[in-house]
Amino acid sequence: MIWLAILDSIKSYHIEFEGLRMDLIKYCKEEHNIAKDCNTIQLGTFDYYRQMDPSFSIADPEEGSIKYTCRASSDLIINSRQFNAITGGVVSISDKDSPNPTKPLSGAKISLGEGEYIYHADGTTTIKPGNIDAEVYYPNCYIFCCSLLDPNESPEPKKISSDYDSFYKISQKDINPFSEAICKLIASDIQIGELKLDNQRLTSSHIMTLGHTPNVRCIHGPVEYVEDKTIILNKPEDFDDNNWTRIFFQSMFKKDTMFMPDNEYRFVFIIEHPIHKILAVKKDPKIISLNPLYKFIKK
Repeated sequence: MIWLAILDSIKSYHIEFEGLRMDLIKYCKEEHNIAKDCNTIQLGTFDYYRQMDPSFSIADPEEGSIKYTCRASSDLIINSRQFNAITGGVVSISDKDSPNPTKPLSGAKISLGEGEYIYHADGTTTIKPGNIDAEVYYPNCYIFCCSLLDPNESPEPKKISSDYDSFYKISQKDINPFSEAICKLIASDIQIGELKLDNQRLTSSHIMTLGHTPNVRCIHGPVEYVEDKTIILNKPEDFDDNNWTRIFFQSMFKKDTMFMPDNEYRFVFIIEHPIHKILAVKKDPKIISLNPLYKFIKK
């Protein structure tokens, strides 16, 4: 339940947007412009952008992850609580210092890089001098990206991608209603086969076969651009200060400065289930109809 409590405590990032005189622009191809004849909207995913051909301008190999690096110059000894802090529960040690380690979110995983670290029977871990890398991947979520534009500027789709030749605007007052409408469309349309359900039977039937209709929430806001997303851990306290549980949602809105020209405003759609908690989706983007009745119509 800790993850839902954290999600409940987060204020919508649009609060930071209030007071800014900016337009919210969605650049796209002409045939995908929902302000014209297009009746569908496409949502990307963290995995999709991370695993995309890096030659594409929208590809981001660091998307949907938190990367830690330890560069201590001498042996660093951390306890089980500090070790568990950066793994998100995917790998954990349970002992007197951490009797109830966080349970992992569905779809989250950790990748420990090359390096020398030694686990001890007392629950401590010794990290030898040199780089120790850990990368924790979020449960894969649907995301929708727009750009912030000064009202005095003219939209230029080609600045985002050479494939784009069109755009549409979302007014500031409509940001919340827009995100809520997308949440409802996802909840009504999501299929079991679109989810990563480890150790569960995958079928093409509707999510209702799991016994509960999912709840879809959206957190959204402007992206913060940083020189390096890597979190440096050089002393035991750094592990506590950079607890993955605490920075999980905030880190979804950080990108490398190389993407700064996008001036991105991001919507992240999180699918929750009463039993399975936060559900990860598969890599592929999702195309949803803007007309909820469309799926009932036979041609």
